[in-house]
Amino acid sequence: MKSIPFLLSILMISFLSCEKNEENPPINENEFFTKELITGYVQKGPFIIGTSISISEFDENLSQTGRNFNSQIIRNDGSFEIRNITLQNNLIEIKADGFYFNEVEGQISENRLTLYALSDILEQNSINVNVITTLEKARTEYLTGQGMSFFEAKKQAQKEVLAVFEIEKDDMRFSERLNIADSGDDDAILLALSIILQGNRTVAELTELLAKLSLDLRDNGVVDDISLGSALINSAKVISLSDIRDNIEKKFGELGIETTLPDFESRINHFIDNT
Repeated sequence: MKSIPFLLSILMISFLSCEKNEENPPINENEFFTKELITGYVQKGPFIIGTSISISEFDENLSQTGRNFNSQIIRNDGSFEIRNITLQNNLIEIKADGFYFNEVEGQISENRLTLYALSDILEQNSINVNVITTLEKARTEYLTGQGMSFFEAKKQAQKEVLAVFEIEKDDMRFSERLNIADSGDDDAILLALSIILQGNRTVAELTELLAKLSLDLRDNGVVDDISLGSALINSAKVISLSDIRDNIEKKFGELGIETTLPDFESRINHFIDNT
């Protein structure tokens, strides 16, 4: 007779346990989700129609999962979009490869340039690709490999990239949210860095400079190679900022983009004066 109450107690506990699990189902870490639309801009100056866009999914350790998606720039303002991609992880890399408007020379580049961006896509649908997202990539990967969260790694890597150009700004927006066609101070910083890096370089020379800076920053967040710093300051000193402003305004006018360019000149002059 004593066994009946015991069995009833077991059944009651089992029932309550099942009810609780139904109300709070366990999180499935391998659950897939779909992004209906991802948009963005690829900018050195604006990249042109036909630029290839590839999106690669990364896990929390920034290792590729093998899930990839492809698209291309759809207008000469550098914009792209990709629809209905299914992901298992929320970290992605965007790689853009194509021709772009050279704001220093005022014409389309003679060769293709490749830029990158790492981003957390879970709560945003727009990601821009530019020189800052490219320069911070290797450092972000290194810091994440050392156990830092992706958010903190991105934040620190961006701060260290800006420091190379004598810029200190704690409230800076993430680099993949910057746009050279916008008028904010953060956008002015992006445009200033784009111009300094371009200088009078060919695409091949710019590609080499971006690679060397990225690798130098990777391990300690500092550019130790003095020749790289010299190359940056020398290019900043020889360019005509008024001509560059005219070139960009003319290009945006041709594209039908109404914008008031930010004060990138003061950022470049600050770099020259304080380096």
